[in-house]
Formats: sequence, structure tokens, C-alpha cells
Amino acid sequence: MRVPTDYQDAYGYRLGTFIAGQRTARRQGILTEGWIAELDALGMIWDDHEAVWQGHLTTITAFHTEQGPPRHPSPPARRPVPRRPTSPRPQQPPPPRPTRPARRPRPPPPCPLRGG
Repeated sequence: MRVPTDYQDAYGYRLGTFIAGQRTARRQGILTEGWIAELDALGMIWDDHEAVWQGHLTTITAFHTEQGPPRHPSPPARRPVPRRPTSPRPQQPPPPRPTRPARRPRPPPPCPLRGG
């Protein structure tokens, strides 16, 4: 049984939480052999990660049996890299930056004590 942990049936029973609890109880040695046998008969998957790994291994093994060892494609042909000229080009100074006209200073704010 692969049931998501947050699964609820139509009656509101949290089956996913129950299954996760049974896995935990088995790891802790709390479940009886009879209860483990009943869950095994229902198709209980005790270690979900192991089941996923075994499923992938089965898929890879079947592919390998059918197709043979993997054939890696050859790398794409490389384009030649253009070489830099051997003699350096003369460096020219950058063009001058435009200058801003000088700003006139702002007049100070009026003094509240002089009434201005």
C-alpha cells in the first residue's frame, strides 16, 4: 500500500496517517506478528523509499535486458576558437565625457527671526 501521508477517505478517515503510524510502530517493534502478517497480506509497503528504489532498479534492469548497455552519444564537434591577433592594437584614449554647466548655489532659507 502506497498511501500519501495526508490522504483522507470520503468519511474523513486519515488512512495516510494510519499507514505512517503502522510503519513507525513496526520500526519500534510494537506491532505483533499477526498484525504484520495481516498488513503484509493487504500489500503493505513497509519502507516506501526502498520500494521506490526497487521499482527503479526493476525498470533499469528490464531496459538493460531489452536494449543492452547504454550507448552514449559522441560529443558534438567543436567549432574552432578564433585566435587573438599576436600584435597588440594601439590603445586610443576614451572620448572625453561631456561636462555639466556649473550649478549656481541655492540661496539660504529665510531666517524666521528676521521676519523674512
